[in-house]
Amino acid sequence: MVGDYKKRLEAMYRGVVKDLDEMRSQKVIAENKLSESIKREAEQTDMISKLETRNSALRNTLDRTMAKMNELSDGAPSIEKVEKGGAITEGTGGATAEDIQEIDRVYSFYIFEFQIKNLLIRIITSSLF
Repeated sequence: MVGDYKKRLEAMYRGVVKDLDEMRSQKVIAENKLSESIKREAEQTDMISKLETRNSALRNTLDRTMAKMNELSDGAPSIEKVEKGGAITEGTGGATAEDIQEIDRVYSFYIFEFQIKNLLIRIITSSLF
């Protein structure tokens, strides 16, 4: 009778030890997952910070470019005004200094428009990735 109780007690002990070993291994697995998750969170937080800084810099550049474009477009002549001069064919033959300034302003305006389009493309493509 005592022998039966000893066998039962030993079996219960082995079962408890086995369960305890399983719980320990599950604890180690959970701790590893938690550690990886914390590391991944720190990396993603750093990446978000870098992207926000980059976004801010791109927005500032865009704002400056838009301000410059608005400044130029306020005084930019229309194409018709430049074309109606008619005397501008070669060099400055017959063109007045005012005509040349008009052409320079139109040229500057289109250069800035081109730069804005390129900047917008960069912003759009960088936000997609």
